[in-house]
Order: sequence, then C-alpha cells, then structure tokens
Amino acid sequence: MTVNLHVHRPLHDNETGLYSMSVADDAVLPSFKEPLQAQRSEPARSNARLSVGLHPWHVASADLDVALRRIEEAMPVADAVGECGLDLFVLKGLADREKLLEKQLAAFRAQLRIARAFSKPVILHVVRAADLVLAIREEFPEQTWIVHGFRGAADIASRLFEAGLYLSFGPALLGGKDTATEEAFRAAPADRIFLETDDCEIDIDDLYERAAALRHISKEAMKQITEANFHRIFVS
Repeated sequence: MTVNLHVHRPLHDNETGLYSMSVADDAVLPSFKEPLQAQRSEPARSNARLSVGLHPWHVASADLDVALRRIEEAMPVADAVGECGLDLFVLKGLADREKLLEKQLAAFRAQLRIARAFSKPVILHVVRAADLVLAIREEFPEQTWIVHGFRGAADIASRLFEAGLYLSFGPALLGGKDTATEEAFRAAPADRIFLETDDCEIDIDDLYERAAALRHISKEAMKQITEANFHRIFVS
C-alpha cells in the first residue's frame, strides 16, 4: 500500500493516506460519512482515511461557529483535523489584511483545540507563516502536526523538525526546478517525512521515483519510510 499523505479525492485502492475535506463545502462532507464507515468495516479497505478542517483560504467567508461545529461533528469518523493553518500570501496587499489575519489565527487555534479535545493529529497548510506557526506550536507542544505540501528552504524545514513537526512533500519535487525544496527533502530526517499528490493529477509512483532518486535509495525503501511514519501516527 503506497502512502499518499494528503489528497482532495477519495483514495485509490492501492493508496493509504488522508482524503482532505473542507467544511466550507456543504455537499461533500455528509455524503462521505457513510461510505467511509462502510469501507472501514472491511479490513481490506482499511486504507480509507479522512481529515476534516477549515482551509485558511475559506476562513474569510466562513461562519466560524458553524464551521467549527461541523468539524466537531465529523470527529467520530475523521482521522485528523485539517487542513488548517495560516496563509499570508492570500492576504498580501489587502486593505483589511490585519483583520483577516486575526480571523485566520482564531480559526487555526480553534481547530487545534478541537484536535486536542479529540486527540487527533493536525494537517497544516502553511504559506509564508512559519514563524507564526512555530510560535503557536508552543501552545500545543503535545500534538502531532504534519505540514502538507512543504515548499521552502532547508533551514525553515530544520526549524519545523526541531519543533517536532512532520513535513509532507509534493509535486514541488518533480521537474528539477525547486532546488531549495529538493535540498530540504534530502536533508530531512527519514522518520519525519511523507509524500503526497495534493490536488494535482500526477501519479504517486512518479513522486516516489523522484524522491528515492533525491535520497539515493530505492523506491521500495522510500515507500517503507513513509509507511512506517504513517503507521506510527495513524495505526499504532
């Protein structure tokens, strides 16, 4: 079973990972609860996993109280909270930037409190906000946090690892153009990394091929690394 840590579609039969769903989408969450529970009842389909959260892109237009209530309602069938977090890029140049940042921060902390109450890991969306996220980490040091779709320099990755976070790397590793992210991936501790396709229509095996080449190991060894990490968090 190949670990595809974070996707925005139902998992394929050969994958295990987290199908990420936003409570901002009124149609998708209720319709997935029943099939998820049905798949969980069959050991052969135990790869079915779900994360539920309020994406920072949706925070500005969301009714936060309603969104948080829906996340709490999903916790009995969810394996993680998220993706949630902070995105400073989407606030760039906006006149009400500070107000919107405060709303992102409030939504983020509220979701972290839900994760704490239900003992769930957290899938993070972090864009140009590593310093803020690390500051908030001090309020929730006991939680398991996974930054999905990490892109950035090795020094930023190192700070996140030192704070106890996991990083999931995605399509940025393909194409050979994002050398900073490639360097961060090569230097990453094996027990703290994942791979994901996110919302891209790429073959997860292509990503494993590239990741294995960057770390000078076999694709099978790369799969064993992410499988062990996934098992530690979501199966043990």
